[in-house]
This record gives sequence, structure tokens and C-alpha cells, in this order.
Amino acid sequence: MAIRNLLKWISLVLVLPLILTLYGCPKDMAISLYNNSSTDWVVRFADGESQWRAGYLLRLGDNELNRLSWSVLQGTNKKVPTLDLVGGSKSFRYSLKEIYALPPEYVENEHETQMRLQMEADDFLYAVRTEQQLPVADPRTQPTNFPLRPSVP
Repeated sequence: MAIRNLLKWISLVLVLPLILTLYGCPKDMAISLYNNSSTDWVVRFADGESQWRAGYLLRLGDNELNRLSWSVLQGTNKKVPTLDLVGGSKSFRYSLKEIYALPPEYVENEHETQMRLQMEADDFLYAVRTEQQLPVADPRTQPTNFPLRPSVP
């Protein structure tokens, strides 16, 4: 009986990694933000802030995304991250709900799920295709619901 139980445990230990590989755990998520505007921004988190200078890339991984403000979508109980920016006399808020509906050519899915957005001088956030280099010279061709328009908090 002890040998049979031992064989069951060994089978479980050998099969569990295969199951996790096939069905996996949720991938980490990241949003890379390129500041192609002339404004130096401050990104506000629930527990602090971070500089986002003009001409620089800011990467928001799972840890940073969880520190953003989250808002509930109207008519649902779904929460989405909200990017709060302050720069000079400007203060903007961007709902990031649309990033979850980006077409595949805008989403990289290797080790983590990654999307890239580019801030332009018009204060809009533009989606960037995975094969494009940052900064994108002309980001005007956009998927549905992009570019993201700011709201004033």
C-alpha cells in the first residue's frame, strides 16, 4: 500500500509541472510608455510618484500597475487602472481600460504580456505596434478607441 501511495505522489510531482506548462499561470503584464512630448511628467501612484521625462521610456510592470489608481467601469464591477499625470500646469487622467482590447499586433506575449504607448505633444497616448521602434515618427494610424484621450481630474 505504501508503494502505491508513493507512486501516486511521484506521478503527481511529475505531472504537475506539465499541467502548469500547458495551462499556465497568468502572465505578468507591463505597459511601456514613451514620452515623445516636450513635457516632463510626474506619474502619480497610490503610494508615491515617479518622474517621466521627455524623451524617456517608463515601464509599468505588475508592481507599478497595482500601485496606480483603479476605477470601476460604469455599469460593471470591473476595475481598470488609471494613469494620473502632472506636468507643469497640466494634470491629466487616462483610463487604461482600452489596453485590454488591443489587437494582437499591438501586444507582445512572450514572457509577459506587454503593450507600448507613446505620449505625443497633443497629450494623447498612442498605441504602438510590436514591430515598431520607439519613438514612432507618425503614430496616427491607430486601432479602435485609440489614441487615449486625457480627462482632467
